[in-house]
Order: sequence, then C-alpha cells, then structure tokens
Amino acid sequence: MVNAKYLEKWEQGKPVDDWFFKQLMGQEALCRAFLNEVTPGKNFGKLKITTQDETDNGHNKKVIFDILAIDEKANYYNIEMQIVNQHNLLEWSLYYQSMMITNMLNPEESYRDLHYSYVIFLCEFDPLEEGDRVITTLERRIVENPTKELADKTRVVFINTNGDLQNVGGELRGFIQALKEELPSNSNSQLGKQLMADFKELKGNEKGRNDFMFFTEKEQKAIEQKRDIKIATLILNDDDLPSKYKIKLLTDILGDENQARNLIAQHNKEAVH
Repeated sequence: MVNAKYLEKWEQGKPVDDWFFKQLMGQEALCRAFLNEVTPGKNFGKLKITTQDETDNGHNKKVIFDILAIDEKANYYNIEMQIVNQHNLLEWSLYYQSMMITNMLNPEESYRDLHYSYVIFLCEFDPLEEGDRVITTLERRIVENPTKELADKTRVVFINTNGDLQNVGGELRGFIQALKEELPSNSNSQLGKQLMADFKELKGNEKGRNDFMFFTEKEQKAIEQKRDIKIATLILNDDDLPSKYKIKLLTDILGDENQARNLIAQHNKEAVH
C-alpha cells in the first residue's frame, strides 16, 4: 500500500522503503549476491524467488513473506525489512521459520529430509538492544553444553543497518551503505554498486513509477491516517506492552510525547470505567 511517506521518499530518490526493497530483492542476481554474503558457505545456483508470498497455519493466521527464495537444493531463505521496532522480532522470526519448515516436506518424506531454513531481518534498529553490532546470528544449542551446535538446519540472522559498519565485510558494508544511500563513490563493493544500479533502473521504469503514483495525494493522506489510527489503537489495547514502549511508539505516530502520555492516561481512565 502506497502512502504519502513512500511518495516523499520516491521524490527524494531514497531506496530505503518496503516497496523498493521487494522490487530490488526480487531480482535473482541481487538476491543471490546478498545471500552469498549473509549465508557464507552456501553455493547458490539458481534461485526461485517470490515476493509477497502468502501462507497460513490452517487457523487463518496468515503469513506474508516479503522475499521467499528457494535454492536448487530446496533450502529456504526468507528476507524481511523492518523499519519500526515492534519489540517482537524473536517471536516473529520463530513463527515465520516454523511456517517455512511446515511447507518443506511432502507426506511421504522423512523428518531427516528437512532442508536449511534462514530467516533474515534487515532492521533500522538494534533488534536485541545489545549495542552497535551489525550481524547477530541465532541458532539452537544445548543449555548444558553450550559449545555444541545442534546443526538442526535453522538460522535466524538480524542485520542492524545502523550498527558499526567497520566490523563488517566490504561487500555487505557496501550493500547497507547503498540501502541507506550512503555508498561512497570510491567503494569497491560490487554488491553495493549493483544495488545502486538496480535502484536507478527501477526509478527510471515509467510503468513502475505510474503504478507507484496510483493514489492521489488526498487518498494517500487518508490511507496513512487510517493506518496510524489502527496502529495507535492496537498499541493502546496491548496490555502486555510496557508503558515506556507505548509512549515511544505513540510519540512516533503523534509527534508529541505529552500528547502520547495524555492519550494513554485517558485510555487507562476509560478502561477502568
């Protein structure tokens, strides 16, 4: 869904948006180059890539993968871009991975036939609040023997695009810099240059631009307002969300911390009555 913020970033030429991300990462060459950096040791041939791939768990709980790539050995790679920290990324990644695994086996296949599954989140924040580390990889280990890796073929990778890029390999560093429109002119990152070139080509595609401009400015503002009202309502009604997070999230929506605090206080007062 296109809104006013997307339109503004299109005019500014900034590639850090969900719509652009799906269009770019849906291209096999770029997706393969990115996965080569994030999942070292894999030898990618062809990739089958789908965007906005939808599935559910049989109980109407739908999952829509931003990017779902399957390699020649039937390993699954889900790539997501997350701009807003909803403080549920661990649970989110677990659920998405479980849905990928559920779709791997046919009835006659053995559990030993399970393939690798990767969930990769590109975040504009520190997902685990551990500092400025860029890459965080999660895997299952034995509590009583933490040095032993289970090798159960599951991985979750969080990439903090605002982390310290000095400790990241040059190719991935260039990709993140290009994603943030900060790629230096003297960069040697072929991945970063490829991302920038693909983005410029996408911007020059008149059909893509026309599709992007489908909504009028009035419609975009109405859509954005309804979306923000819906998100604010969900935040207010979430009893498990700590107050400090409610204040921060509502401040981002309303643009005023005092207004956010007053809204929470009024909501709590009405809930009591």
